Amino acid sequence: MTTNTLITRSMISGAMQNPKGRLVEIFGLVQARKLFGADGDGAAPAGFLSRADLIETIPGNRGVTVDGQNLNDIWMEMQAMLAAFNGSNDQLVSLLSFPTIITNEKVGVPSNPGFQRATEYGRPSKVRLTQIARGFPIDHFDIGDGYTQEFIDTATGAQIVAVQATILNAWSSLEREIVLEALFNDTNATDKDNILVKRLYNGDGEVPPTIKRWTHAGTHTHYLANGGAGFTQANLDTMGTHLVHHGFREYGDAAFILLAHRDDVATVRAMTGFVPAASGEFPSILAGSGVIQGIQRTEGTSNLRVEGWVNDWTVVQFNDMPTGYLLGIVSGGPMDARNIVGRRQHENPSARGLRLIEGNRQNYPLYDSVYDGYVGAGVGQRGAGVIMQDAAAYSVPTFSTGN
Repeated sequence: MTTNTLITRSMISGAMQNPKGRLVEIFGLVQARKLFGADGDGAAPAGFLSRADLIETIPGNRGVTVDGQNLNDIWMEMQAMLAAFNGSNDQLVSLLSFPTIITNEKVGVPSNPGFQRATEYGRPSKVRLTQIARGFPIDHFDIGDGYTQEFIDTATGAQIVAVQATILNAWSSLEREIVLEALFNDTNATDKDNILVKRLYNGDGEVPPTIKRWTHAGTHTHYLANGGAGFTQANLDTMGTHLVHHGFREYGDAAFILLAHRDDVATVRAMTGFVPAASGEFPSILAGSGVIQGIQRTEGTSNLRVEGWVNDWTVVQFNDMPTGYLLGIVSGGPMDARNIVGRRQHENPSARGLRLIEGNRQNYPLYDSVYDGYVGAGVGQRGAGVIMQDAAAYSVPTFSTGN
């Protein structure tokens, strides 16, 4: 791809299928590449992209890029790409969460309806679903998209649009961090709107519903620690038992997924009961040959990095996870209401997803434009997830959520 390549309609069509990946492909980017000004993160002059950030080309014309593309046309293409991005879903986030626009919502949890012995004159009691109130907060995030006049005059259309790829990646990362923070924080909270936000079961006094013959006290917790002796298969069995005791192997076809950082996946793979997947990232030895088999990067379940299985667990590498922790979840599938986290969206449809808002320069919306969006998360199904830390006692890891 050369720096003077025009943005074509076929590129936009490809972006509709995999918008962020297509942007990376088109503009030759990698996730770690920094495009924001030569001055660094937010320092003077406030992160503006300047001429120094570009490969030298020939001078351009005001309102037109150096390769002849109208800036307002580029703006429309960026909006189309953004619409495609908002129409897609991060795979892990969609398996961990369900969308909601409600501040406080009643969430149904598994319970045991029971028949009663009938009498000649009596009326039976009615079946009632166990509905428990949950709170889902929301926050507003934004990031500026600034360019100097010399950057605009010297840039190609591809160089301008390339900035959007890093911003889409940053938004995806923010959503993942917010969902993970909602799970890993073991302390209930009240947000700025006085919404009570619950976590996984954390011993706060709420008594989980009885399932089969399993009962729990208000001290029941899903934040576990193994004493710091290293992860074992017994730890995974304990985690699975916590989910089964809340009815998640009794009803439906929800999957048990174990999420682990790459640094911890090797420990899981070494467990006696581990069955490797052909899509596993770590190479394995061919049976009876001693020959190392290369990486087989086939598509795993739901396009995830499936490393293999241990008993009930499908083991997935997820490098946004903090190291030293294993997260076990029940997932009914992408955006399923049985998923753990309620991912809050704005009640106004026009304010959902990531938006690109024009700057204040007349006829040139690209200048000083701003990306913004609303997102928040709270646990809905408190018993549908469990965390095991390799430590003497559970402690909350640090997440970067736009603070």
